[in-house]
This record gives sequence, C-alpha cells and structure tokens, in this order.
Amino acid sequence: MLYKLLSEEIEELLKGDELTVRDRIVRLYGERGRRALRLADRGRVYMIRFKEGFSVWIVEGRRGDYLVMPRKFCSCDGFVYTVFKGVPKPCYHLIAQAFAERFGFYRVVKPDEEAVNVVKKYLCGEG
Repeated sequence: MLYKLLSEEIEELLKGDELTVRDRIVRLYGERGRRALRLADRGRVYMIRFKEGFSVWIVEGRRGDYLVMPRKFCSCDGFVYTVFKGVPKPCYHLIAQAFAERFGFYRVVKPDEEAVNVVKKYLCGEG
C-alpha cells in the first residue's frame, strides 16, 4: 500500500508540460526538488538497457550511484530510512529518474558482459 501511494504521488507530480512539472517539483520539494532537476539537467540519470528485455536505472548522486526502481525504490540511505519509518518519501534520485524518463533527460547505456552478469546475479538470481 505504501509503495502504491508513493507511485501515485510521483505520477501526479509528472502531469503537465516540462515547465509546469519543474515548477511543481521545486514548489513541493524545495531543495530536494532542485537537486533532482540538476541531476536530470546534467545527464546524471542512466537507463541501462539489456538485450534480455529489461532495463535498470542508475542515478549518480552526491555520494555514489544508486539503483532506482521507477516510482517504487531507491538504494540510497535516505529513501531506505523513510521506508523503515513507515512513510516512504521520494528522495531526489527517485524524482530525478521520474522527471528524466518523462522528459527524455537520461542517457541509454549498453552494458558490458560484466554488468550483465552482476545484474543477473543480484536481481535475477542467476550467474
């Protein structure tokens, strides 16, 4: 249920044209929203597209690279903390990924063999 609410919050956030959405992000999230927009504007959101038919999203944050499952999860400490508190709030990585995907501010990366093996091992239980 909590993830459904989070997903709905992000979907609502993305309604409208780019300028409207930018304004809404800053109005609702303040500095967190500004950081999210900077990540997208600077090309720090990546979709790694695998030939096996799935994609993985990575967002370069201030302290590292984070795995993002669109509208549901981010591997950063801040997001995980809000989940443990029982009230997941979108971190700036989740907001950046959603904005970048909606308006095309992301880079598509083809994985090398090592990346494919890592993803299969950790996300698919293979490898």
